[in-house]
Amino acid sequence: MWRETTKHERNLRIWREELESFVPEKILDFHVHILNAGVMPPGETFSCAGHPIAGYDLDDLAADLAELYPGRETRAVCFGLPDPRYDAGRNNAYLAERCRGARFFALRLFDPVGDTPAALEADLRSGAFLGIKPYPDYVRKADINAVEIPEMLPDWAMEIVDAYGALVMLHIPRKARLADPLNQRQIVELAASRRRARIVLAHIRRAYYLKCVLGNLGAIAPLPNVYVDLAMLNNCRFPGSSRSATSAANRSSRPSPTRNCAEFARRPSAAGSAGISCGVFFTKTACPWRIESVAERWASPEAAWQAGGAAAPRRIR
Repeated sequence: MWRETTKHERNLRIWREELESFVPEKILDFHVHILNAGVMPPGETFSCAGHPIAGYDLDDLAADLAELYPGRETRAVCFGLPDPRYDAGRNNAYLAERCRGARFFALRLFDPVGDTPAALEADLRSGAFLGIKPYPDYVRKADINAVEIPEMLPDWAMEIVDAYGALVMLHIPRKARLADPLNQRQIVELAASRRRARIVLAHIRRAYYLKCVLGNLGAIAPLPNVYVDLAMLNNCRFPGSSRSATSAANRSSRPSPTRNCAEFARRPSAAGSAGISCGVFFTKTACPWRIESVAERWASPEAAWQAGGAAAPRRIR
């Protein structure tokens, strides 16, 4: 289904009965792909949940956010659609022009084969981008499952990212994903060697489901500059979590996957000895592993805004 928002009565009911009472007033969606005109090869479409689209720009996003979260103040971290066949330069230029820190915040698609140190440094210096978005496909390896993180993020690029204290939205490679020992070792090495860089592991390191998460967080839990986002979280219930949507008379009696996931993410046992705190509507927020409180330990200004601080997000300069 395409654009399943509250414009449909069935979804508006879900919002009112199961979500509206606990979704915060301010929402920062930390993982949004933008596909502006002219990025894809002529005549192509992109399959979005089975629905072919010719593009998805910031105007589309603004309209959808209003319908997804009625009555909420929404912002988003946005980046292009990483595909070596697409025009990454056009994708990046659109976001640099339109995301100027008022509501939407841009990450720059990074291609280790086609990019240059001068171009990357100039873009981060401009203040238009919070950081970069690498992707396994940009390595252009014959076997995509053999890609390694240092191939996606070569030393010359991470030196620049580290110098600016920029963010890396890292979609990790390899079939085992979170459970891959090589991935775990290389993430630890990357975080330790580039301490000013803020590394966000997209989709809980591509785990998606609980079975891929359990037992695989220990190596990265202590790292102060490593975060996760919960985009595409597909597990509806977690062990030990019992919260349902029955605590208010106007809610249905069905268990609430959203509430359950949010509860689990806040439990100290979720990452072993380290906790995960989400701060806002849990689906796509960047989360620090070690945190005393949401307000005290967020490592980025946009997250401080998200947690209720007075200052709006600032671009990296």
